Amino acid sequence: MYDANASRQMVRQSGHIVRWGLYARAAGKKTVKPVRFAVESVAVFGGRRVIFARRLDPGDFNLAEGLWLSGYRVLTFDIPRAVAADGAGRLDVFAFTLRIGDGTEIAPGQLVFVETRN
Repeated sequence: MYDANASRQMVRQSGHIVRWGLYARAAGKKTVKPVRFAVESVAVFGGRRVIFARRLDPGDFNLAEGLWLSGYRVLTFDIPRAVAADGAGRLDVFAFTLRIGDGTEIAPGQLVFVETRN
């Protein structure tokens, strides 16, 4: 899994670039519009909830230090190996790992927001 505090990395997805990493501190605090996701499934591994969610907002967005999912601190995030019904890979699904005990009310079908707080 990718650590939300990892250094800058880039992945190209269907013509869109998703950036992981830290915002430049010299530029000061950035205000970033929250990105909407639809929860597809929820799993628990070692007491930690992993939220698998499909991105709803088109375009580029940043995943950076201080990542939050609907008010809960995100420990790690990843693009899991998800496959569509036709066998094609899905690059619109993300996995967000929360702290133990967080996000117990998050369920499939729910709309959640991912934002960066500095």
